[in-house]
Amino acid sequence: MVDVRRIALRLLEAWERDDTYLNLSLNSPATAEMTREERGFLTALLYGAVERRITLDYLIGRVAARSDLSPRTRNILRLGFYQLFFMRDIPAHAAVSLTVSLGESKGERGFLNGVLRSALRQFVSADGALFLPYPPRERGLARHLSVAYSFPPDLVRFFLDLYGGEETEKLLAAFNRESPLTLAVNTLKTNREDLAARFAEAGIEARPTKYSPVGLTLPAAPPVTALPGFAEGLFFVQDEAAQLAASILSPAPGQTVVDPCACPGGKSFAAAIAMGDGGNV
Repeated sequence: MVDVRRIALRLLEAWERDDTYLNLSLNSPATAEMTREERGFLTALLYGAVERRITLDYLIGRVAARSDLSPRTRNILRLGFYQLFFMRDIPAHAAVSLTVSLGESKGERGFLNGVLRSALRQFVSADGALFLPYPPRERGLARHLSVAYSFPPDLVRFFLDLYGGEETEKLLAAFNRESPLTLAVNTLKTNREDLAARFAEAGIEARPTKYSPVGLTLPAAPPVTALPGFAEGLFFVQDEAAQLAASILSPAPGQTVVDPCACPGGKSFAAAIAMGDGGNV
């Protein structure tokens, strides 16, 4: 049986220590034997612990008396807190016990158990309602929004200067919503309708994107590498907004396109496809 939480901890430590790419980590040999459900849980847990790090560290600091937590212990607590307070479908007892089991020594496991159970007592009411003690709005809106939505304070202040409090909060909330997988179709090899039909044959729902003429949105998808057509290069992962950049540019065959900020290169691919593979990027 695959220990998903232990693998999540290992990948989280590598991300923090070596500045690795999370999406590439999820396709590492450590995940090769996972089922679709296990991989989905790993993805949600790992991305959640990273994306919500500011929030998680604040909550951990409210409960853990020690300020000298080792990176490993802090990452275990991040995974545990994320399960307890942002993945509410996981039973609390399971989240606590399985997180505690990641501790390397009896002392560390005792500490983890104490912190997690103390957090439950402080942040969850008797009827199961969640109460996360974010910094009060009235004492500083930027600090409150930074912790509540897990955005760097300087970026929050930048948005506040541009948009004001109400619009900034709407913007941060929108950024934190989970997005479905969006693909850009390689129109040099297929078209959107045929690719969607191929997905349908495999039992995978694919909806045309609203604005991009070459996009498909998959509300619930297996790992990208398991999708029909992946090995043939029939698509690549790209958000709809990024797809529109190449669509608006409309490069023609024979032209040269310069992408001065290409990483990982999705818009460069899109420009090459739009030129019919007959230009320079």
